[in-house]
Amino acid sequence: MVKQQLLLPPARSFVSRPRSPSGSNLQASLLLATIAFVVGFCLSLLMEQRWEKAAIVGLITIPAALCGAFITEKHRTYRVRATLAAAKNQIQILQQQGVRLHQSLRTMISEKQQASVTLSSLQTHLQHIQAEVLEKWELNEKLGWKLASLDQQKRQLEEQAQILQRQVQQLEKQARELKQPALHPPADSRKSLPEAAPPSLHAAARQLQSQVASLHSELTQLEGQILQRRRQKTQLEQEVVKLQAQKEQLEQGRSQPRSPAEVVLRPLVQSSRPVVIGPERSSPNLSEEWVSFMQQLPSHEYRVLKAIVRQEQPQSVLKQVAEEHLTMPELLIDTINERAIDAIGDVIIEPGAGATPPKIAEEHLAAVRQVITAYP
Repeated sequence: MVKQQLLLPPARSFVSRPRSPSGSNLQASLLLATIAFVVGFCLSLLMEQRWEKAAIVGLITIPAALCGAFITEKHRTYRVRATLAAAKNQIQILQQQGVRLHQSLRTMISEKQQASVTLSSLQTHLQHIQAEVLEKWELNEKLGWKLASLDQQKRQLEEQAQILQRQVQQLEKQARELKQPALHPPADSRKSLPEAAPPSLHAAARQLQSQVASLHSELTQLEGQILQRRRQKTQLEQEVVKLQAQKEQLEQGRSQPRSPAEVVLRPLVQSSRPVVIGPERSSPNLSEEWVSFMQQLPSHEYRVLKAIVRQEQPQSVLKQVAEEHLTMPELLIDTINERAIDAIGDVIIEPGAGATPPKIAEEHLAAVRQVITAYP
Protein backbone atom coordinates (compact mmCIF):
# COMPACT_ATOMS: atom_id res chain seq x y z
CA MET A 1 0.00 0.00 0.00
CA VAL A 2 2.81 2.42 0.82
CA LYS A 3 4.54 1.63 -2.49
CA GLN A 4 1.35 2.32 -4.43
CA GLN A 5 0.88 5.64 -2.64
CA LEU A 6 4.44 6.60 -3.49
CA LEU A 7 4.11 5.64 -7.16
CA LEU A 8 0.82 7.45 -7.70
CA PRO A 9 1.08 11.19 -8.40
CA PRO A 10 -0.94 13.47 -6.19
CA ALA A 11 -4.53 14.11 -7.14
CA ARG A 12 -3.82 17.75 -7.88
CA SER A 13 -1.61 16.87 -10.86
CA PHE A 14 -4.63 15.45 -12.75
CA VAL A 15 -6.76 18.59 -12.33
CA SER A 16 -6.06 21.58 -14.52
CA ARG A 17 -7.43 24.91 -13.48
CA PRO A 18 -10.22 26.16 -15.79
CA ARG A 19 -9.31 29.26 -17.66
CA SER A 20 -11.49 32.28 -16.91
CA PRO A 21 -12.10 35.01 -19.53
CA SER A 22 -9.28 37.18 -18.37
CA GLY A 23 -6.98 39.62 -20.11
CA SER A 24 -4.64 36.93 -21.35
CA ASN A 25 -7.48 35.19 -23.28
CA LEU A 26 -8.55 38.52 -24.83
CA GLN A 27 -5.00 39.24 -25.88
CA ALA A 28 -4.71 35.77 -27.43
CA SER A 29 -7.96 36.33 -29.38
CA LEU A 30 -6.78 39.73 -30.62
CA LEU A 31 -3.45 38.26 -31.62
CA LEU A 32 -5.15 35.43 -33.49
CA ALA A 33 -7.54 37.89 -35.27
CA THR A 34 -4.63 40.13 -36.21
CA ILE A 35 -2.62 37.22 -37.61
CA ALA A 36 -5.63 35.95 -39.57
CA PHE A 37 -6.35 39.42 -41.04
CA VAL A 38 -2.70 39.97 -42.00
CA VAL A 39 -2.38 36.52 -43.60
CA GLY A 40 -5.67 36.84 -45.49
CA PHE A 41 -4.95 40.40 -46.61
CA CYS A 42 -1.43 39.56 -47.80
CA LEU A 43 -2.47 36.44 -49.71
CA SER A 44 -5.40 38.19 -51.38
CA LEU A 45 -3.24 41.20 -52.25
CA LEU A 46 -0.59 38.99 -53.82
CA MET A 47 -3.14 37.13 -55.86
CA GLU A 48 -5.56 39.89 -56.89
CA GLN A 49 -3.44 43.06 -56.57
CA ARG A 50 -6.48 44.93 -55.29
CA TRP A 51 -6.48 46.65 -51.96
CA GLU A 52 -10.21 46.71 -51.38
CA LYS A 53 -10.74 43.04 -52.07
CA ALA A 54 -7.68 42.12 -49.98
CA ALA A 55 -9.11 44.08 -47.01
CA ILE A 56 -12.50 42.30 -47.38
CA VAL A 57 -10.80 38.89 -47.48
CA GLY A 58 -8.76 39.79 -44.38
CA LEU A 59 -11.91 40.82 -42.51
CA ILE A 60 -13.64 37.57 -43.54
CA THR A 61 -10.66 35.56 -42.29
CA ILE A 62 -10.93 37.03 -38.76
CA PRO A 63 -14.33 35.36 -37.77
CA ALA A 64 -13.28 32.14 -39.51
CA ALA A 65 -10.09 31.98 -37.45
CA LEU A 66 -11.95 32.87 -34.25
CA CYS A 67 -14.57 30.16 -34.97
CA GLY A 68 -11.88 27.57 -35.55
CA ALA A 69 -10.08 28.63 -32.40
CA PHE A 70 -13.36 28.45 -30.44
CA ILE A 71 -14.18 24.95 -31.71
CA THR A 72 -10.63 23.75 -31.04
CA GLU A 73 -10.78 25.15 -27.50
CA LYS A 74 -14.12 23.43 -26.89
CA HIS A 75 -12.74 20.13 -28.13
CA ARG A 76 -9.64 20.50 -25.99
CA THR A 77 -11.80 21.37 -22.96
CA TYR A 78 -13.93 18.30 -23.56
CA ARG A 79 -10.86 16.09 -23.73
CA VAL A 80 -9.43 17.66 -20.57
CA ARG A 81 -12.70 17.10 -18.73
CA ALA A 82 -12.85 13.47 -19.90
CA THR A 83 -9.26 12.94 -18.75
CA LEU A 84 -10.08 14.61 -15.46
CA ALA A 85 -13.15 12.38 -14.93
CA ALA A 86 -11.08 9.27 -15.69
CA ALA A 87 -8.38 10.45 -13.29
CA LYS A 88 -10.98 11.07 -10.58
CA ASN A 89 -12.44 7.62 -11.14
CA GLN A 90 -8.97 6.08 -10.90
CA ILE A 91 -8.30 8.03 -7.72
CA GLN A 92 -11.53 6.73 -6.18
CA ILE A 93 -10.61 3.16 -7.14
CA LEU A 94 -7.15 3.57 -5.62
CA GLN A 95 -8.65 5.07 -2.46
CA GLN A 96 -11.01 2.10 -2.14
CA GLN A 97 -8.08 -0.26 -2.62
CA GLY A 98 -6.20 1.66 0.06
CA VAL A 99 -9.14 1.29 2.45
CA ARG A 100 -9.30 -2.44 1.74
CA LEU A 101 -5.56 -2.76 2.24
CA HIS A 102 -5.83 -0.91 5.55
CA GLN A 103 -8.57 -3.29 6.64
CA SER A 104 -6.52 -6.32 5.56
CA LEU A 105 -3.52 -4.94 7.44
CA ARG A 106 -5.59 -4.46 10.59
CA THR A 107 -6.97 -8.01 10.24
CA MET A 108 -3.46 -9.39 9.83
CA ILE A 109 -2.25 -7.46 12.88
CA SER A 110 -5.14 -8.82 14.97
CA GLU A 111 -4.45 -12.37 13.73
CA LYS A 112 -0.78 -11.92 14.55
CA GLN A 113 -1.66 -10.81 18.07
CA GLN A 114 -3.97 -13.79 18.49
CA ALA A 115 -1.23 -16.11 17.19
CA SER A 116 1.23 -14.57 19.66
CA VAL A 117 -1.21 -15.13 22.52
CA THR A 118 -1.81 -18.72 21.38
CA LEU A 119 1.92 -19.34 21.03
CA SER A 120 2.52 -17.96 24.52
CA SER A 121 -0.16 -20.24 25.98
CA LEU A 122 1.28 -23.23 24.10
CA GLN A 123 4.76 -22.43 25.39
CA THR A 124 3.41 -22.20 28.94
CA HIS A 125 1.60 -25.50 28.53
CA LEU A 126 4.75 -27.06 27.04
CA GLN A 127 6.84 -25.89 30.00
CA HIS A 128 4.23 -27.36 32.35
CA ILE A 129 4.40 -30.68 30.51
CA GLN A 130 8.21 -30.65 30.60
CA ALA A 131 8.10 -30.03 34.35
CA GLU A 132 5.67 -32.94 34.77
CA VAL A 133 7.91 -35.18 32.64
CA LEU A 134 10.93 -34.24 34.74
CA GLU A 135 9.01 -34.89 37.95
CA LYS A 136 7.82 -38.28 36.67
CA TRP A 137 11.36 -39.10 35.60
CA GLU A 138 12.76 -38.34 39.05
CA LEU A 139 9.99 -40.35 40.72
CA ASN A 140 10.61 -43.23 38.33
CA GLU A 141 14.33 -43.12 39.09
CA LYS A 142 13.64 -43.21 42.84
CA LEU A 143 11.32 -46.17 42.37
CA GLY A 144 14.03 -47.88 40.34
CA TRP A 145 16.54 -47.47 43.14
CA LYS A 146 14.03 -48.76 45.66
CA LEU A 147 13.27 -51.75 43.46
CA ALA A 148 16.97 -52.48 43.11
CA SER A 149 17.45 -52.37 46.89
CA LEU A 150 14.37 -54.54 47.44
CA ASP A 151 15.62 -57.07 44.90
CA GLN A 152 18.97 -57.17 46.65
CA GLN A 153 17.25 -57.73 50.01
CA LYS A 154 15.13 -60.43 48.40
CA ARG A 155 18.22 -62.25 47.12
CA GLN A 156 19.87 -62.00 50.54
CA LEU A 157 16.77 -63.37 52.27
CA GLU A 158 16.53 -66.20 49.76
CA GLU A 159 20.16 -67.12 50.41
CA GLN A 160 19.59 -67.03 54.17
CA ALA A 161 16.45 -69.13 53.78
CA GLN A 162 18.33 -71.69 51.73
CA ILE A 163 21.11 -71.85 54.32
CA LEU A 164 18.61 -72.27 57.15
CA GLN A 165 16.70 -74.88 55.15
CA ARG A 166 19.88 -76.89 54.70
CA GLN A 167 20.62 -76.61 58.43
CA VAL A 168 17.08 -77.79 59.25
CA GLN A 169 17.49 -80.76 56.93
CA GLN A 170 20.82 -81.65 58.51
CA LEU A 171 19.32 -81.41 62.02
CA GLU A 172 16.34 -83.53 61.01
CA LYS A 173 18.70 -86.09 59.51
CA GLN A 174 20.73 -86.17 62.74
CA ALA A 175 17.53 -86.51 64.74
CA ARG A 176 16.42 -89.48 62.62
CA GLU A 177 19.81 -91.11 62.99
CA LEU A 178 19.65 -90.72 66.78
CA LYS A 179 16.11 -92.11 66.94
CA GLN A 180 16.90 -95.20 64.87
CA PRO A 181 18.68 -97.85 67.09
CA ALA A 182 21.55 -99.82 65.67
CA LEU A 183 20.95 -103.39 64.62
CA HIS A 184 23.25 -104.94 67.28
CA PRO A 185 24.29 -102.20 69.62
CA PRO A 186 26.28 -103.17 72.74
CA ALA A 187 24.55 -102.88 76.10
CA ASP A 188 26.98 -100.35 77.55
CA SER A 189 26.77 -98.15 74.42
CA ARG A 190 22.96 -98.29 74.60
CA LYS A 191 23.12 -97.12 78.21
CA SER A 192 25.63 -94.38 77.45
CA LEU A 193 23.39 -92.84 74.74
CA PRO A 194 22.50 -89.32 75.88
CA GLU A 195 18.90 -88.86 76.79
CA ALA A 196 18.85 -85.09 76.23
CA ALA A 197 20.23 -85.13 72.67
CA PRO A 198 17.01 -85.61 70.72
CA PRO A 199 15.09 -82.88 72.62
CA SER A 200 17.89 -80.38 72.04
CA LEU A 201 18.05 -81.23 68.36
CA HIS A 202 14.28 -80.90 68.09
CA ALA A 203 14.42 -77.51 69.81
CA ALA A 204 17.14 -76.31 67.45
CA ALA A 205 15.18 -77.60 64.49
CA ARG A 206 12.04 -75.84 65.66
CA GLN A 207 14.01 -72.63 66.18
CA LEU A 208 15.48 -72.86 62.68
CA GLN A 209 12.06 -73.59 61.23
CA SER A 210 10.63 -70.53 62.96
CA GLN A 211 13.49 -68.46 61.53
CA VAL A 212 12.83 -69.91 58.07
CA ALA A 213 9.12 -69.11 58.43
CA SER A 214 9.88 -65.53 59.47
CA LEU A 215 12.30 -65.17 56.57
CA HIS A 216 9.67 -66.54 54.20
CA SER A 217 7.13 -64.02 55.52
CA GLU A 218 9.64 -61.19 55.09
CA LEU A 219 10.38 -62.49 51.59
CA THR A 220 6.66 -62.52 50.77
CA GLN A 221 6.31 -58.94 52.01
CA LEU A 222 9.29 -57.85 49.93
CA GLU A 223 7.85 -59.55 46.85
CA GLY A 224 4.57 -57.72 47.42
CA GLN A 225 6.41 -54.41 47.76
CA ILE A 226 8.43 -55.15 44.61
CA LEU A 227 5.26 -55.97 42.69
CA GLN A 228 3.62 -52.77 43.91
CA ARG A 229 6.70 -50.70 42.96
CA ARG A 230 6.78 -52.25 39.51
CA ARG A 231 3.12 -51.45 38.97
CA GLN A 232 3.78 -47.85 40.00
CA LYS A 233 6.75 -47.76 37.64
CA THR A 234 4.59 -49.07 34.77
CA GLN A 235 1.95 -46.43 35.46
CA LEU A 236 4.60 -43.71 35.54
CA GLU A 237 6.04 -44.89 32.22
CA GLN A 238 2.58 -44.78 30.65
CA GLU A 239 2.04 -41.25 31.98
CA VAL A 240 5.43 -40.19 30.65
CA VAL A 241 4.56 -41.63 27.22
CA LYS A 242 1.28 -39.68 27.20
CA LEU A 243 3.04 -36.47 28.21
CA GLN A 244 5.65 -37.03 25.52
CA ALA A 245 2.89 -37.46 22.91
CA GLN A 246 1.20 -34.24 24.09
CA LYS A 247 4.52 -32.40 23.93
CA GLU A 248 5.17 -33.57 20.35
CA GLN A 249 1.66 -32.48 19.32
CA LEU A 250 2.22 -29.04 20.85
CA GLU A 251 5.57 -28.68 19.12
CA GLN A 252 3.99 -29.69 15.78
CA GLY A 253 1.36 -26.99 16.28
CA ARG A 254 3.92 -24.31 17.17
CA SER A 255 5.82 -24.17 13.91
CA GLN A 256 6.03 -25.77 10.48
CA PRO A 257 8.53 -27.12 9.60
CA ARG A 258 9.96 -28.36 12.87
CA SER A 259 13.10 -26.89 14.25
CA PRO A 260 15.98 -29.15 15.37
CA ALA A 261 15.44 -28.05 19.01
CA GLU A 262 11.96 -29.58 19.13
CA VAL A 263 13.16 -33.00 20.24
CA VAL A 264 13.71 -32.61 24.00
CA LEU A 265 13.12 -36.12 25.17
CA ARG A 266 13.84 -39.30 23.24
CA PRO A 267 11.06 -41.83 22.70
CA LEU A 268 10.45 -43.78 25.87
CA VAL A 269 9.93 -47.14 24.20
CA GLN A 270 12.40 -47.83 21.42
CA SER A 271 13.52 -51.10 19.95
CA SER A 272 11.09 -53.04 22.11
CA ARG A 273 10.43 -55.60 19.40
CA PRO A 274 11.64 -59.14 20.10
CA VAL A 275 14.59 -60.54 18.25
CA VAL A 276 13.38 -61.97 14.94
CA ILE A 277 14.40 -65.61 14.55
CA GLY A 278 14.26 -66.84 11.00
CA PRO A 279 15.14 -70.17 9.48
CA GLU A 280 18.50 -68.85 8.33
CA ARG A 281 19.43 -67.93 11.91
CA SER A 282 18.35 -71.16 13.56
CA SER A 283 21.08 -73.35 14.98
CA PRO A 284 20.77 -77.10 15.53
CA ASN A 285 23.01 -76.88 18.61
CA LEU A 286 20.59 -74.63 20.54
CA SER A 287 17.96 -76.23 22.71
CA GLU A 288 14.31 -75.28 22.61
CA GLU A 289 14.68 -73.45 25.94
CA TRP A 290 17.31 -71.09 24.55
CA VAL A 291 15.33 -70.54 21.35
CA SER A 292 12.25 -69.66 23.44
CA PHE A 293 14.40 -67.33 25.56
CA MET A 294 15.64 -65.47 22.46
CA GLN A 295 12.10 -65.19 21.08
CA GLN A 296 10.95 -63.48 24.31
CA LEU A 297 14.00 -61.17 24.51
CA PRO A 298 13.45 -57.60 23.19
CA SER A 299 16.20 -56.05 21.10
CA HIS A 300 17.29 -53.54 23.77
CA GLU A 301 17.72 -56.35 26.34
CA TYR A 302 19.60 -58.30 23.66
CA ARG A 303 21.98 -55.31 23.37
CA VAL A 304 22.59 -55.51 27.11
CA LEU A 305 23.25 -59.26 26.95
CA LYS A 306 25.63 -58.88 24.01
CA ALA A 307 27.50 -56.03 25.73
CA ILE A 308 27.98 -58.12 28.89
CA VAL A 309 29.32 -61.05 26.83
CA ARG A 310 31.65 -59.10 24.52
CA GLN A 311 32.81 -56.15 26.62
CA GLU A 312 34.91 -56.12 29.75
CA GLN A 313 33.26 -52.92 31.02
CA PRO A 314 29.66 -52.90 29.73
CA GLN A 315 28.42 -50.30 32.25
CA SER A 316 28.26 -47.52 29.65
CA VAL A 317 26.03 -49.57 27.31
CA LEU A 318 23.81 -50.60 30.22
CA LYS A 319 23.47 -46.99 31.35
CA GLN A 320 22.66 -45.78 27.83
CA VAL A 321 19.96 -48.43 27.27
CA ALA A 322 18.49 -47.76 30.73
CA GLU A 323 18.29 -44.01 30.06
CA GLU A 324 16.58 -44.63 26.71
CA HIS A 325 13.89 -46.74 28.39
CA LEU A 326 13.55 -44.77 31.66
CA THR A 327 14.79 -47.57 33.87
CA MET A 328 17.97 -48.68 35.64
CA PRO A 329 20.74 -51.12 34.68
CA GLU A 330 19.93 -53.32 37.69
CA LEU A 331 16.30 -53.60 36.61
CA LEU A 332 17.35 -54.50 33.06
CA ILE A 333 19.52 -57.30 34.42
CA ASP A 334 16.69 -58.50 36.69
CA THR A 335 14.28 -58.53 33.73
CA ILE A 336 16.69 -60.61 31.62
CA ASN A 337 17.17 -63.02 34.52
CA GLU A 338 13.40 -63.34 34.96
CA ARG A 339 13.02 -64.21 31.28
CA ALA A 340 15.84 -66.73 31.64
CA ILE A 341 14.16 -68.32 34.68
CA ASP A 342 10.90 -68.63 32.74
CA ALA A 343 12.65 -70.13 29.71
CA ILE A 344 15.59 -72.21 31.01
CA GLY A 345 14.89 -72.30 34.75
CA ASP A 346 17.95 -70.39 36.01
CA VAL A 347 19.52 -66.92 36.06
CA ILE A 348 22.24 -66.24 33.49
CA ILE A 349 23.63 -62.85 34.64
CA GLU A 350 25.45 -62.26 37.90
CA PRO A 351 24.97 -58.57 38.85
CA GLY A 352 28.10 -56.73 39.78
CA ALA A 353 28.69 -54.72 42.92
CA GLY A 354 30.40 -51.31 42.99
CA ALA A 355 33.14 -51.21 40.36
CA THR A 356 32.70 -54.90 39.52
CA PRO A 357 30.85 -55.20 36.21
CA PRO A 358 28.04 -57.74 35.70
CA LYS A 359 28.99 -61.00 34.05
CA ILE A 360 27.47 -64.17 32.66
CA ALA A 361 27.26 -67.13 35.02
CA GLU A 362 30.03 -69.66 34.31
CA GLU A 363 27.65 -72.59 33.78
CA HIS A 364 25.77 -70.64 31.09
CA LEU A 365 28.64 -68.70 29.48
CA ALA A 366 29.20 -71.18 26.62
CA ALA A 367 25.48 -71.34 25.79
CA VAL A 368 25.11 -67.54 25.87
CA ARG A 369 28.11 -67.11 23.56
CA GLN A 370 26.58 -69.63 21.21
CA VAL A 371 23.31 -67.70 21.28
CA ILE A 372 25.08 -64.39 20.55
CA THR A 373 26.92 -66.05 17.66
CA ALA A 374 23.72 -67.55 16.27
CA TYR A 375 21.75 -64.30 16.59
CA PRO A 376 24.23 -61.44 15.95
